[in-house]
Amino acid sequence: MLEIEVWKIGDSLATPKFNIVSKPNDWGKTQKTNNGLGKAQKLQGEFWQAFGEYGASNEEYLKEFNKRKALPQHWYDLPMGSSEYHISLTCATQRNEIGIEVYIDNNKEIYDLFYENKYMIEEKTYLKCKWQRLDNKNASRIKAIKKCDVNNQEEWEEAFEWFGRQALIIKKVFNKAYNK
Repeated sequence: MLEIEVWKIGDSLATPKFNIVSKPNDWGKTQKTNNGLGKAQKLQGEFWQAFGEYGASNEEYLKEFNKRKALPQHWYDLPMGSSEYHISLTCATQRNEIGIEVYIDNNKEIYDLFYENKYMIEEKTYLKCKWQRLDNKNASRIKAIKKCDVNNQEEWEEAFEWFGRQALIIKKVFNKAYNK
């Protein structure tokens, strides 16, 4: 909403001055975000929203991770205390699987450090990981996958428990390997 004033100084011509009275709120952004989404994106948005609520009700999880805005995409990022790498939770609706990965952006040395600790990391996380250095790309990832039909809401709670448990373990184990 705009307010228009007419200003005149001395003998000058009258000039309009525009003042912003109110600005759009998040409702408009939310509507723009939700409009035009495909079925998978809507489902992903609902899935991450429900995961955020699960996390907000879990004291141990809340000690390590703040609630994040759920977006209609296949990933949900969690910080690990370093700008060099983070946890990325994923849901693949077509492949009926969820994943948790440590995503390392543009730093092969950190990937190599983690790879040197592969045995310890897999033993402590109880995960068999896919180690992807991705030499022809900027990023690297270390990923674990679990079968889950995200289309079936009855499977969400088990998925959320797995995400929450693994995110806590991964943060602790990878940070220990990084800080050796």
